Amino acid sequence: MVNPSDQQQADRLSNVPPISKSIGLAFPRRDVFDVLAKPNHLELFHPFCKKNKTISWGRESRSDQIEYLNGTVLTRQFLTWIPNEGFDLLIGKSQARRSLVLWRLSEKSQNESEISI
Repeated sequence: MVNPSDQQQADRLSNVPPISKSIGLAFPRRDVFDVLAKPNHLELFHPFCKKNKTISWGRESRSDQIEYLNGTVLTRQFLTWIPNEGFDLLIGKSQARRSLVLWRLSEKSQNESEISI
């Protein structure tokens, strides 16, 4: 369940001009999402992630912490979860200073997909 104050912060941040990057992947969208849906998934592929600690990972609530190689620790609070398509989250060191991040997957062909962050 999303905290109303988290949703209000996300709504305010949605008016900020986006920065985005998309890359093609040689895997079906469903396979990519299966990896992203696992707890601690950033440890599998994030180049600067030292640890990806789960705080909660269930149907109603998902949150985790990322410890980067330089020692910085950020908390991610997932707001929206769309199976096989992506999710929206707030990330930051504190409740007051967080960024809204949208992860989206699209199918390019039977064995190819694209991820946009």
